[in-house]
Amino acid sequence: ASVVRTVLGLPDSFATADVDKQAQLFEQKLDISDFSDPEKLGKFLTRFTSMYEINHPTSSAVTSVSVLFA
Repeated sequence: ASVVRTVLGLPDSFATADVDKQAQLFEQKLDISDFSDPEKLGKFLTRFTSMYEINHPTSSAVTSVSVLFA
């Protein structure tokens, strides 16, 4: 759930919301069948990596930006 929250830009506090409401939002925003498509899965993982790096910087901002546009 943490990966999905990161990709969707949801705050950590969203984890305390009702589980059914979390599932409903995830179903609205994501098509689970997309994860069987390597290209779509790759884009999802790239977005996660980029969003995670933006929220938890471990290096310079220049490196973070290069991840987005590499």
